[in-house]
Amino acid sequence: MLEREEHFQRAQAALARRPPAELAAFILSLADAQSVGCYVQAFAVADVPAAAATVLQLETQILRQGQGSYSFRVRLGLDWGCRAMRLLDAIEAFILPRDRTIAADLLELFIMESERIVANCRGDEESGKLVKRAYNMLGAL
Repeated sequence: MLEREEHFQRAQAALARRPPAELAAFILSLADAQSVGCYVQAFAVADVPAAAATVLQLETQILRQGQGSYSFRVRLGLDWGCRAMRLLDAIEAFILPRDRTIAADLLELFIMESERIVANCRGDEESGKLVKRAYNMLGAL
């Protein structure tokens, strides 16, 4: 654990020396990555909760719809679980501190679509915990 923390501290110090424009460009390059894309996009517009909510609503719909072919769905099941986790992370980090009403709406949407979302997380035993987390977050509002 210590080695990991030292690595994190070194990496953080190195990033702190980078110019802000370079960091912004790198962060935005991640916006197209499937597993972190919605998180990066929500972070980029977090100052406007309604804009971030739109990004997260679209991600919820993508997670609900899943993928077409069976073999593709099975291969991406774990990735789908990570995407769902990052969706809840984004609600918690970017929306909740700024607008509790929008956060509640997003959590209700996630819960409403949770059966399909969890079904699309094939192979990810942790996906059931996502629904419990969403309920806990909503209950804490």
